[in-house]
Amino acid sequence: MGVRHEPSGAGDSVGLDDLAPSAGAAVGEITGRWSALTWVRRLAMVIFLGVAVAVLLLNVKKSESAATAIAHARPGWIAAVVLSTIATYALAAGCTLGSTSIRLNPSKTVVMQVASSFVNRFVPGGVGGAVLNVRFVEQAGARRTAAITANVLNAAAGLAAHLAIFLAFVPLFGGVHRDIDAPDDSAVFAVVLVGLIGVGAAAWIRWIPHHWKGHVAVMRQATADALTSPRRVVLLLGGSAGQTLAHGVGLWCALRAVGAPVTFADVMIVYLVAGAAGAISPTPGGLGAIEVALVAGLTQTGTLATSASAAVLVYRIVSYWLPVIPGFVAFRWLRRTGAV
Repeated sequence: MGVRHEPSGAGDSVGLDDLAPSAGAAVGEITGRWSALTWVRRLAMVIFLGVAVAVLLLNVKKSESAATAIAHARPGWIAAVVLSTIATYALAAGCTLGSTSIRLNPSKTVVMQVASSFVNRFVPGGVGGAVLNVRFVEQAGARRTAAITANVLNAAAGLAAHLAIFLAFVPLFGGVHRDIDAPDDSAVFAVVLVGLIGVGAAAWIRWIPHHWKGHVAVMRQATADALTSPRRVVLLLGGSAGQTLAHGVGLWCALRAVGAPVTFADVMIVYLVAGAAGAISPTPGGLGAIEVALVAGLTQTGTLATSASAAVLVYRIVSYWLPVIPGFVAFRWLRRTGAV
């Protein structure tokens, strides 16, 4: 597999050069320019938000605690949540391999995806992982514009897979149940979710015109290049769809762990909607928005509020919090080896 050719003409004139300096600055910050005090402040903020979300979910019912459901969760199903989470990193690596014609080391690519789980805890909207991905491809030999274009293609494949899976599962959705076990703090849930989405939407509206102008042309060219390679198509679309399904499987297994019998189709629809809300949220990894959206969505399908909260906590602890430490180790290793 040879070095990917640059898009002719349009590739260097549609705003990627405007994005490149900001990406370089972000890489500089993420890869070592932050002071110790900055790291502490960022970490403290994320931990504070995580504790606040956990307290909100654990007190979702005044008469019964989700902590009890978590304490009695079935270990086998929790192990399944762990396995599905691990699978997402391999699938994400496949997307990166398919997004560029640069020869990438598959093992290092998986490690890079693990490292992104650390970086994304400090930067909203998955920007940290995207920048790390750009840097990784660039260090492998691609020009920065080619690396950014590959990341745009990766994102486009993810969006296409998200929409395709949503449309596939909509006919199977059981619908909203009439007897809804709404959380006691449902008003607080609504305010938190709407507030985070509102702030995030405002931030994206300000960011997109400046940083994304003209990138549609680049995306179109990159897509045309990728479609000429069946292998890249399979890696891109298969990896993107696989990631989404694996996350849905993880949430479904978490529900099974706490004894909540929800159909997989309902879980996927709730996850896809919550994932969209989390992508807009200004918090790192959609923290707060995803949890609230998942609990609210699951209760609408007839799941007990306590079970929904317990399952969401199990799922997010495994998929969001536990990978941080191995992500840090992976990040430091990539830095030492010059891969990012």
